[in-house]
Amino acid sequence: MEVKHHSEEHYSQAQLAWRMVIELVAGLGIGFGIGYGIDTLLGTTPIFLVLFIFFGLAAGVLTMMRSAKEVQKSSKRLRKKRATHVAEEKEGGLVFHPLDQFIVKPLFGDGPVHWYTPTNLTLWMAIALLAIVAVFVLGSRGRAVVPTRLQSIGELIYGFIYKMVEGVCGKDGVKYFPYIMTLFLFILFSNYLALIPMSYSPTSMIAVTAILGFGVFFAVTILGFVKNGPAFLGLFWMSDAPAILRPIIAVIEVISYFVRPVSHSIRLAGNIMAGHAVLKVFAGFAALTLVSPVAIFGIVAIYGLEVLVCGIQAYVFTILTCVYLKDALHPAH
Repeated sequence: MEVKHHSEEHYSQAQLAWRMVIELVAGLGIGFGIGYGIDTLLGTTPIFLVLFIFFGLAAGVLTMMRSAKEVQKSSKRLRKKRATHVAEEKEGGLVFHPLDQFIVKPLFGDGPVHWYTPTNLTLWMAIALLAIVAVFVLGSRGRAVVPTRLQSIGELIYGFIYKMVEGVCGKDGVKYFPYIMTLFLFILFSNYLALIPMSYSPTSMIAVTAILGFGVFFAVTILGFVKNGPAFLGLFWMSDAPAILRPIIAVIEVISYFVRPVSHSIRLAGNIMAGHAVLKVFAGFAALTLVSPVAIFGIVAIYGLEVLVCGIQAYVFTILTCVYLKDALHPAH
C-alpha cells in the first residue's frame, strides 16, 4: 500500500513539472505572438514585443504558482479520501458508491484535471470516434454491391437519419444532414460503448451534453437570423391566436425557446447517468448471498433496458435537433 501511495505522489509531481513547463512556455508564446502582432500593425517594433513577453512571463509564473497550490490541495483531498476508505474498511459491511464511476480521472497519475489533461473521458470519446471511423470508413471502403455486415449497418443508419432530416425539415434541411448525422453517431456510439464493463460514459457528463445542446441552440438561432432576418422573430408571435393572448403566448414561447438547450442536454445526461447508477447499485447488492439472485436478475433486466435507452436517447436528441432546425428554416407558425 505504501508503494502504491508513493507511486501516485511520484506521478503527481511529474505531472506538475510538465504542467509548469507547458504553462510557462504557453505564457511566453502568447505574449510573443500578441506583441509581435501589435508591433507589425503599428510599426513600433520591438516595444510591444518586449512588453508582452514580460507580461507572458509574469502570467506563466502566476499560473505555475496556482498549479502548485492546486496540486497541494489535491494531495490533501487524496489523503482524506484514503483515510475515509480505510475507516469504511474497518467498519465493514456493504459499502459502495454508485456515482464514483462518473468521476473524471487523469489517465496518468493522480493530479488535478485541466483542459489539456488526458482523462478517462477523453479516452472513451476517442474510442467512440475510432468506432465510427471503423464502421463508416473501413466498413464501407469496398462499396460492394452486395454489402458486408458493417456496410449494411452503415447504410441502414445513413438512410434512417437522412429520411428523418428530410421528413422533419424538408428539402431545405438536407444540406445540414452531415451535422445531424455526426451528432447522432457520436451519441449512439458513446452510449453503447459505455455498456462495456469498466468503460466510461461521456454522455453521462453534463459538460459534454451541454456542449452538444448549446451548440445546437446557437447554430440554429444564428441560422434562423441569417436565413430569415428579423422575420425569425415570427417564431414567437402566433398571429392566429386572439389578439389579447398574443403577448402572453409570446412570453411563454420565448421562455420555452431559451429552455431548449437546458432540457436538451439534461435529458440525455440524466437518463444515461441514472441507468448506470442503478446498475451499480444492483451490482453492489449482488455481493450479498441472500439477495444475490434477485440482484443478478435486476442487473440483467436493467442492462436490457439500458440497451433500449441508449438508442432511444440518441434518437430523441437527433429528432429534437431536426425540429429546432425546422423552426429556424420555417419560423412562421
